Amino acid sequence: MAASERRGNFKSKKKGSIEPAILVTQEDWYNEAVKLEDGAERWFLSDIKKTMKGYLAAMEAYDRALVSEKPNVDDTYNIHYNQTRLLLKIYTDYINVDGCINLFQYVNLDGIESADALVVSIETIIKRFETVVENFPNEVGWDLLFNLLTSYYTYVESETNIPGETLINIIPTFISHFHHIIRLENELLDKNEMADLDQVEVDDEEVDSYLRDNLVEQTAVDFSTGSGIKTKIQENETPGLALSMETFDKETVIDTLALGYKFVNEIMANQLESENTAPGEIVNIAQKNYVEELLVKFIGQLDEMVLASNVKELEAQELITAKRSIESLKFLYRRDLQAFLSTLERTDENAMMSSVELLDMALHTFTADSSWQLRTSLSKTLGKLQTMIAERQSDIVTGKLKNKYNELSPTVFSLCEIMINRADNELARCLLKQAELDQLQGQPHPEEDIERTIRILQQNARTLLTNAKAIAHKSCGFNEYITDKLKRNYIYGQATMRLDIIESPGSGKLPEDLEDQPFYKALCMS
Repeated sequence: MAASERRGNFKSKKKGSIEPAILVTQEDWYNEAVKLEDGAERWFLSDIKKTMKGYLAAMEAYDRALVSEKPNVDDTYNIHYNQTRLLLKIYTDYINVDGCINLFQYVNLDGIESADALVVSIETIIKRFETVVENFPNEVGWDLLFNLLTSYYTYVESETNIPGETLINIIPTFISHFHHIIRLENELLDKNEMADLDQVEVDDEEVDSYLRDNLVEQTAVDFSTGSGIKTKIQENETPGLALSMETFDKETVIDTLALGYKFVNEIMANQLESENTAPGEIVNIAQKNYVEELLVKFIGQLDEMVLASNVKELEAQELITAKRSIESLKFLYRRDLQAFLSTLERTDENAMMSSVELLDMALHTFTADSSWQLRTSLSKTLGKLQTMIAERQSDIVTGKLKNKYNELSPTVFSLCEIMINRADNELARCLLKQAELDQLQGQPHPEEDIERTIRILQQNARTLLTNAKAIAHKSCGFNEYITDKLKRNYIYGQATMRLDIIESPGSGKLPEDLEDQPFYKALCMS
């Protein structure tokens, strides 16, 4: 997944009404918990510790609500949903940022008692959502189902070599929930379209009002590449300050369809990885055939849903990118190199980010004879991305892109990540040329050409890492959010770590982050 796509597109909490002064009933404590959570989110951009304190207080208030007087089914459902959604938000925003960064390692949470209760695995979050679905089948809404599907997607995206028995349980469950959410969303769209045709002002008694939480607009945080965080307002409730009067729309369905394709893409990638790692062992032949049968059928269903929804290309770039990635993966399955490479001829940023991931998978799929061609294609793609993102960075700094200063730090992170990836790829190409050189002992002229190429590749890598380190080190100004600053510090550390090994080889100790990089390993052991 591209770095910019990995933030959580989860749906937001259920809002209660105005809280009373004395907290006695379940509703009292429920509203207090929502108030505490809203208060915590006001610190989200500037102080992680204060945010976590607020989240912990909200979680404790939700717990009190569950054991308070005058419980009712709707509030009990909402409380369980809110608690689990909050755990997913923490997991996405802090524990698994961009699929690999745990920001809590850079934050001192000392003094926050029971903070560990908020740090749970994605498997635990999935189980909690499933328990809510099981216990409240008549109350389940599209927002909970979207968060549950997002949790499943997050799990398969972050795991490697998922066992076959796990896959054959997850995939049918995901598909079942997916059809459920599509039914709910289509029913809602039909109601909205009828209301538009009749030009009738629909009140809360005739159709549920589905509103979008405008936290994104309030904070200018890009929480996702989708339409933002959404919430469903219960009948007779008064929306809180964080809500705008924007109605549920077709964009929500597009987000859901894109999630379906991305899930398929990650399952296919996992299947391919398992085949490359241990053919027939992680996923046996019967499980493999069953998974493929499920995916083929589900892809066909997704395609039919897209046609039925009349999605326009400009409305759904993320969906289209995921569909194209699936087509590329099919050629990887068939080991058809030229057909695979032909699918990567794309020019938009998101598609090229996807191509980088696909090329990385291809390097572990095709034989070593294809490595130079694949790494050369990867180098070209990364180079185009670097130019594109560097131009955007420059436009933000110079003001050519207006009112985008809060996007500078995420852009710097993406730029440095691409540059480091390029450097790693140049060093991998060095190893390929070194292996070629070893086979040409005693042939002076070819050796000289290869040695020159090796020197150029090494210098390219050093320059890329030096520049990435300098760019990441530079402040992004007062508009930089705390989470973005920590990510920038992380990428600065990644560039520094690599440069230190290149400039001081022979340390003998390889950092864990570089264990899959043979060039750095060779330098450490030299």
